[in-house]
Amino acid sequence: SLTSGEQIGAYCLSEPNSGTDALSMTTRAEEVNGKWILNGTKMWISNAKWADQFLVMAKVGGTQVTAFLVERGFPGVSISREEHKMGLKGSSTARVILEDAEIPLENQVYELGRGHIVAFNSLNLGRFKLASMSMGPAREALGLAAQYAMDRKQFGQPIGHFGLIQKKIAEMAARFYAAESMIYRTGANIDQAFESVVYGSPDEVKQNMQAAEEFSIECSMSKVFSTEAEAFIADEAVQVYGGYGFTEEFPVARIYRDCRISRIYEGTNEINRFFIADRILKKVNDGKVAVPPSGESYLHDLCIRGIQVAQQAGKLDQIRQGALADLAILHYAEQSARLRVRNNQMFDAAHKIFENWANAQAAYAFGLLTGESTTVPAPHVVDMGAVAETVYAKPGPLA
Repeated sequence: SLTSGEQIGAYCLSEPNSGTDALSMTTRAEEVNGKWILNGTKMWISNAKWADQFLVMAKVGGTQVTAFLVERGFPGVSISREEHKMGLKGSSTARVILEDAEIPLENQVYELGRGHIVAFNSLNLGRFKLASMSMGPAREALGLAAQYAMDRKQFGQPIGHFGLIQKKIAEMAARFYAAESMIYRTGANIDQAFESVVYGSPDEVKQNMQAAEEFSIECSMSKVFSTEAEAFIADEAVQVYGGYGFTEEFPVARIYRDCRISRIYEGTNEINRFFIADRILKKVNDGKVAVPPSGESYLHDLCIRGIQVAQQAGKLDQIRQGALADLAILHYAEQSARLRVRNNQMFDAAHKIFENWANAQAAYAFGLLTGESTTVPAPHVVDMGAVAETVYAKPGPLA
């Protein structure tokens, strides 16, 4: 019924005092008289007011995180008031209250004490979907800004003809192009992983879980980069609109408010950076992935050197973990954009604009991680005006 759309589902992991540290949850499950009895409160639950079924994480025996399928009509299940959010006014967000909620034993999902695997694999794919979802508002903001820049006239001409507005439009398009390139690439990889699953086999569930986990690093990198690109694009769109952008009369105000949550849910971008750095080093140290040779690009070489320094250092503080993650994200984004350029030279200028920015950002991250300085390559010379004119001709381009 969920896949057919007849019913709506909701995912219940976060709690009032358990957000990023999800495993510190206090919701409890106890087996009593042939039923599971759940007690606790789940917070920030999307679709809460509308959902028919809830995937709830709770601890059995105080330690074993386990997943349960909870139906709205079960005894002891109630939904609190809607949260008054800054944005996403069309999305239901409320608390799910479980007070001696009675759940059939067969509604336990997967294995006892393995609910965190269910939760984290859901987050892996959720982060990829959130990255993709962020591109819709980003595309709309770019298109609206481009259209407004050509409609709004000052000093006898459209503001879109002024150099600093052209620069904004070009940089918005470049960031959009890189993010979208990451998403296409990651999505193709995930599709291939699931195509290898042998459905109907005895270990089908295990194979599905492995497919969901295989590109978890790339999912997190896509989430972080895409949501931050969305924020940049929305902010610049407001700036193009000027004072009108700060009013609810024009649509970019809504996009600006709505996109702010993207860097928070499905794991904050800070915890995702920690996850990216930790997983990269674990895979390299376990021999699951080889560190490729240098020479591909400036960003590639910085990333490889960063991994080597991190391996030698052992335990990293969070600032250096974040720096390592940034190196990996920027490299993956630039490489994805560059690979896509090979198939369409129209995008070359957008890639070069992005590479100029990414190189400078990576140099800063490299210094934080290693304490070493690096010479940033000379920036590509790009005609920002020509890129902007391409966007004006086809708002929301480069897709």
